Amino acid sequence: MFRKRRNPIITIVVLFAILSNSTPVNPIVAAPNNYPYTRTPSDNSTAYLPIIRKPQQVTLHFWEQEDDIADALLDDLIHDFELTHPNTVIKRIHFTNDDLLQQFESASLLESPPEVVRVPNDFTDNFVEPGFLAEIGEIIEPSYFDDFIAGSLEAVTISQTIWGLPDNYGNHLMLFYNKDLIPTPPLTFDELITQALTLTTGDIQGFAYNLNEPSWGAGFWGAFGGWPLDEYDQPQFDQTFVDYLIFVKSLKDNGVVSSECDFTCADFLFRSGQMAMIINGEWTLGDYYLILRDKLGTAPVPPINGHTYTEMTSGKYYMVAAPVQDDPVKKAAVAEFILYMTSSQAQQRWLETFGRLPSNKSVANDPLITSDPLLAGSMAALANGRGYPPAKEMICALNAWRPNLEGVMQGTLSPEEAAQAAQLYVDMCDDVPVTLAFWEQESDEVDDFIDDLIAEFEVIHPFITVSRTHYANEDLRDQFMTASLAEAPPEVVRVPNDFTYDFAEPGFLAEMSAIVDPVYFNEFFAGSLEPATLDQTIWGLPDNYGNHLMLYYNKDLIASPPLTFEELITQALTLTVGDIQGFAFNLNEPFWGAGFWGAFGGWPLDEYDQPQFDNQTFVDYLTFVKSLKINGVVPEECDYACADTLFKDGQAAMIINGDWAMKDYDQALGDKLGTAPVPPINGHAYTEMTAGKYYMVSSPVIDDPDKKAAVAKFVLFMTSAQTQRRWLETFGKLPSNISVANDPLITGDPLLAGSMAALANGRGMPPAKEMRCAWNAWRPNLEGVMQGSLSPQDAAQAAQEAADDCIATLYPHPTSTPILPRGTNSPTTVLPYWGFDPFVPESPFTLIRAFVIHSWMVDP
Repeated sequence: MFRKRRNPIITIVVLFAILSNSTPVNPIVAAPNNYPYTRTPSDNSTAYLPIIRKPQQVTLHFWEQEDDIADALLDDLIHDFELTHPNTVIKRIHFTNDDLLQQFESASLLESPPEVVRVPNDFTDNFVEPGFLAEIGEIIEPSYFDDFIAGSLEAVTISQTIWGLPDNYGNHLMLFYNKDLIPTPPLTFDELITQALTLTTGDIQGFAYNLNEPSWGAGFWGAFGGWPLDEYDQPQFDQTFVDYLIFVKSLKDNGVVSSECDFTCADFLFRSGQMAMIINGEWTLGDYYLILRDKLGTAPVPPINGHTYTEMTSGKYYMVAAPVQDDPVKKAAVAEFILYMTSSQAQQRWLETFGRLPSNKSVANDPLITSDPLLAGSMAALANGRGYPPAKEMICALNAWRPNLEGVMQGTLSPEEAAQAAQLYVDMCDDVPVTLAFWEQESDEVDDFIDDLIAEFEVIHPFITVSRTHYANEDLRDQFMTASLAEAPPEVVRVPNDFTYDFAEPGFLAEMSAIVDPVYFNEFFAGSLEPATLDQTIWGLPDNYGNHLMLYYNKDLIASPPLTFEELITQALTLTVGDIQGFAFNLNEPFWGAGFWGAFGGWPLDEYDQPQFDNQTFVDYLTFVKSLKINGVVPEECDYACADTLFKDGQAAMIINGDWAMKDYDQALGDKLGTAPVPPINGHAYTEMTAGKYYMVSSPVIDDPDKKAAVAKFVLFMTSAQTQRRWLETFGKLPSNISVANDPLITGDPLLAGSMAALANGRGMPPAKEMRCAWNAWRPNLEGVMQGSLSPQDAAQAAQEAADDCIATLYPHPTSTPILPRGTNSPTTVLPYWGFDPFVPESPFTLIRAFVIHSWMVDP
């Protein structure tokens, strides 16, 4: 399987921009080994390659980022090479780690890179993906690769292609042991466990390692047959991962390792002589030797159940710039230079000078290693290693691995849950640099919270950058429509449901099923998707759900909520005495009336999004709410402010109000406050209108595969169960995700539990433009009934006529164009938003819109 190469210059420039601000990820950074060497380097360094004379002078530019103490050795090797190759001049330039990465990418984009670089393995994919490197097999005869230990090449192999050759090998873990506490190292892990438990007494700890670091865990995982990336460079957190987690958790649970001991703790204990054995990196060999001297021993980490602990390994690699392939003279010179610098003789000099272990098989048997117990133990451990995967997918694997490993070690996750979570994490990860513009209009107090979510998303998806812009509610609507007309919209917006029609009708939005797998929709409450559904098409996904009505009650006046509306009426009449009102709600607002109408089987729009007032359900609903007023169940004249004030002041036993009021009521009543669904009427649920905040995607995203994939990951993350749980924890916002509705934060909180139970009865507020006609027709006729100037039958007829007249303005040719079901082609005109002002006093949105913007802020 070969990785897709992307050649467009935009992709390359974006990649460069991202990488220029990033730090390569490699959890183990090797330094020259400080282990002391008293041997004198060999003096025949110029004799091991024949002189090859070329017909013309060649200058090769060589960039490296080695530690300064190696400058002299590199210069000596280059000098010796130039003596044996007098027609080749090597110009070496030293960079710091990050500077070399950035400068090489910049030079490659400008088509003037150095011919050769010497870098760590984690630079590989940064250089390979944009096409900056030549395959090393095109420069050097592949038979030469047989001279190297396989693991040393694995660390620069992507898509089964080798991209560099190493002049050393290591950066690996091994078992260090204190000979004063344990004379010889254990030969099996079972033996290590027994010895560790025996030795752990008093101030002495038998064994330790860095419990929560994946680089240490890789060896254990490998012993159980797993590895973070498969042969296609894809992370695989399978049963082997579960088995490894069970094993390492057992080490902690059984006292084999200290229950709380990170790298610093374990390292300190070993240095101070209080630790018998430790797994640590070869980079600590020099320090440990200087402290423990003859007490220090090294060995491979012993096998587990007969299977090798396969630590991750790497080296420093010579890589070749792609343009070299097109210049035969430079290609020949580069080949000779790399052959020289990675030869067994050159590696022997690294070994002699700095104790760097070789990647060359023959040098691994050099007496400098075999006769030195510490190096011999280190080399034996290295022989068990596997190359650290250089693919960028490894970043995704590490980001998924670490928190789930920590969760298992802390006891908050089972190994099975950790494996599942890690796999979900990496399945959402990608390696294509993409920048997404994200616009939202949430209240200012959640800015930091949204930024935190974005930051976490970018950690999981290190190649996706999300640029957030905040707008006021109507500014976002106007700006998005303007940007869409100019063909420059943001990729994603987060908006209330009533933006749906304005964005979807002109074709500014992508269908959500074209972005994410529709199977994902099953995780949401059906009612939460209805508010963003037009033409039987879902245009947005919500990260919360609510904006709904419920029954609030004062426990000082009513011990428990009524279970039926008939019971509510009886209790309300009984409680209405003196200054106390039994029950109140906003009599004249259609938003409150929708739930009653729903209980009688009606709804403002039919399946074709057409208003339907002139029917028995509307008459029955109006008759019912009028009876509540006539019979004194509610105050004779009581609008929103009246009902709200009565309840806050403790003068109303029950009120129907929205979830946005919960925080104020909680502050006013404290423990006296109770919540519940509005009780059913004649056995039929009060079906209040509901909505949420919706992630919607601009239509141009469909035509850009990379952005489409990135947007899908972003929307999935921002609407996921985990993210919705965060909204619940922080702001008390109820979820649209079905599973989160059963979270203990809800079920264990009487107020949220009552609110959630009410929400379960809701139906999504219709986003169709026809709903504007319905609101305008509904409100004045409802008022007429409640004031006694209209009968329910007359109101139903008048509302239908008003709605029909309004619909006629939406469809310019009503006589020639019949009303068709949603999803069929019919000539329509797009009304500008100012055609219906939701803030005029007559509009039902006067209160609702304000509450949508400022709702749900309930302290958890």
